[in-house]
Amino acid sequence: MKSAPAPADSPAIGQARNTALPDSTECRATGDAQLARFFASALATRSYQTSGMSPDVQVPAGSTLGRWRAQLDSAFKAPGFLAWAKGQGLDTAGMQLDPARGELACIVDGKVRTFTLRDDSGWSDVSRTLLSIARVIAPQPEHGFSYPWPEGKVPLYTVGRFYNQPIDLTPAQAALHRKKLANKALFEFAPSAYASLRSAEALAQQQTALGDDADRHALMTALRSQADDANGSIDLDQVMLQIDPRSSRFASEQRRQMSVAQMLRQDGHKVPVNSQQAQGLALALSFDLAHRAPRANAGGARPIAGLLSATSLRKVRATVVQWHKAQVTHRSNPQAGAGSLLRGLISELPQATRATIASNPASALDQLIRSPKARALGQEIQKKIKVIETPTSVIESVSVALVQELDPGMGKSCFNLAGYNLYQRDNAGYSPATIVKSFITHLERKVGVEAAPLAAQLLLAAAAPEFLIKDIPPNLVYGSHTWANFSIEVSRIEQQVPGASGNMTFSQVMAFGEAPLTSLESEDQLSAASGIAIITWGLANGVIAHKPDHNYTYTDVKRSQEALSKQQKELAWARDTLSAPATTREQLAAAELKRVFPELDPTQKVLQAPWVKHDPVSLLDVYMSGPIKPERWRSLNNKVLPWAAITPRLTQLVPDINQVFSTTLRTIKWRTTVPGPFSLSISFRFYPGRIKRVLNSPRSVLSRCLAPFSIQRPHRDYPGTVQSLYQGFPCTPISSPERPQYKRSRHSKAGMVCS
Repeated sequence: MKSAPAPADSPAIGQARNTALPDSTECRATGDAQLARFFASALATRSYQTSGMSPDVQVPAGSTLGRWRAQLDSAFKAPGFLAWAKGQGLDTAGMQLDPARGELACIVDGKVRTFTLRDDSGWSDVSRTLLSIARVIAPQPEHGFSYPWPEGKVPLYTVGRFYNQPIDLTPAQAALHRKKLANKALFEFAPSAYASLRSAEALAQQQTALGDDADRHALMTALRSQADDANGSIDLDQVMLQIDPRSSRFASEQRRQMSVAQMLRQDGHKVPVNSQQAQGLALALSFDLAHRAPRANAGGARPIAGLLSATSLRKVRATVVQWHKAQVTHRSNPQAGAGSLLRGLISELPQATRATIASNPASALDQLIRSPKARALGQEIQKKIKVIETPTSVIESVSVALVQELDPGMGKSCFNLAGYNLYQRDNAGYSPATIVKSFITHLERKVGVEAAPLAAQLLLAAAAPEFLIKDIPPNLVYGSHTWANFSIEVSRIEQQVPGASGNMTFSQVMAFGEAPLTSLESEDQLSAASGIAIITWGLANGVIAHKPDHNYTYTDVKRSQEALSKQQKELAWARDTLSAPATTREQLAAAELKRVFPELDPTQKVLQAPWVKHDPVSLLDVYMSGPIKPERWRSLNNKVLPWAAITPRLTQLVPDINQVFSTTLRTIKWRTTVPGPFSLSISFRFYPGRIKRVLNSPRSVLSRCLAPFSIQRPHRDYPGTVQSLYQGFPCTPISSPERPQYKRSRHSKAGMVCS
């Protein structure tokens, strides 16, 4: 029985000092009162200063801030964060954290580097609990702070922001404050608007989250450390892990140790049987999708329209009708969408926010659905349809109302979203940004120019979130196999954490897709996620026909899947063929000499022709010049090359290596000639229709160059047939879904040419 090593500096130990203090209202009040006096003294000192530096404030451990400060210390000392920081080369002695933006700035290799939730550093996968704690301490935008703090102290600005106290006093305010301090007036903090977020229950939840993070990191570390035995296997039933006493696993199991295999089975994962599987599972566990979920203050909203019954949706509409009646309007608006819920909420936004709708609809929508009027309506809808109250249920409820107004009905389909088919055949070959722009233009007739980007954001989040992923490469187009794979991974993410994909980048989505499936549930998710993506690929590539009712069958899915798999196999072959290094004459000759004379070094220059004076040459040089004639050469060093002894074995060599090279060269020429046009033909399929018609025109230079391209026979290295290779070749009209016809080449009995 093996035990994985426990962290030497466990955060749970440091946490013990704080948990020893009972967390009651009375204890917090006593600590806060003491902190208020310390803060008042520090503020008086600050009022005398002229520099930008503010003093630190002694923070009692039992105060509200003291307890949350202890949680933040534990988060920064968590093994997962420390391992990530070490891997990135962070100088943790001076960090700047912006909780609202989710950014961490620090020194790396002598330069300031800022880590964001959108980069590929892994910061987003280790920072969820840390940032949630930091947002309690600094809940407002622009309230970032430096870290670490002195032992038992917190900077004055952070204390003031936590308790909503002014820091930069005017001269008159400073004089009054010092006078009150001299008169020993009582200082106390006013009740906080964030009291519920800082409660004992919220603190306990964060402590549990820290324990769960520690268990997760220990599990990943154990998996990564596995090495196969002589039989190429591992036994995770014999690997024991310490359970963090703060974690939910410890609370439910009441055990200090558990085997890795038990933990994995308990969490629904398949238990790896070798180190490769263990590494793959560790990679899968490293992704923290929950961190990308919409939050109460930002990040969009979880789409729940598809989860509601017809009755609930009718109640939503009725509530919106009542809301409209309660609004007082003194003037009519002739624009499209006038009087709609969306335009009504837009009118409540600040002018600065409205100015960003076209350029940054995601941010504007975040503010719109979290505005006071939107939240009031969301609360009313939540009561009517009896949605379980969560930190995000109000914004989810108002989002449902907005989506239903834009596209009434039970389901939301990417094939008919407010009357627009995102995956129509005419959109094949266009980037998602271009398709979204076309969708916004369509919506302008319904809701007006200003509201259209917000309407598109709402509808796409509900029916086609793949179009909302950030930083999608501009050369990625609908209809390509990469877009299909990408769409599948987005759908998998949405099944696991609804709304999370909208807060991810393209590279993060694809990195998630590279991790292996770790459970039967994830395999079911993949199967469910693949359907729409495979159908849309088949429609774009003409594999299946468009159906007006968009009711595609299992047969359609199967046909598209087979064609997609075949194209991916062909493209992989073309890529590998084009990237394979060409074999040289020297490599062929050296390999043949090594086969016959494994004990010799054929590159030693010790051969010389006795009848002519010249620099010595190697056996490899002689062999590459043509068939070897032993009587014409002698060795200058019989220890290195015993010429007389090896002469009888020269007949075992291929007589003329140059003939072998010539044959190989023809093969290389074929290999570098065929895959290029094939890959190009695949690319042409996704050109917009007008460009394809020009390229396929008989007058097109490119078309005339490619049309005569033919091949004598299938190459042994190619996994398919000539017919499959040239399906959709540019000399056949690309827009046609029919298979290209093949005829006998005029130049060869066995050859085939695409026509």
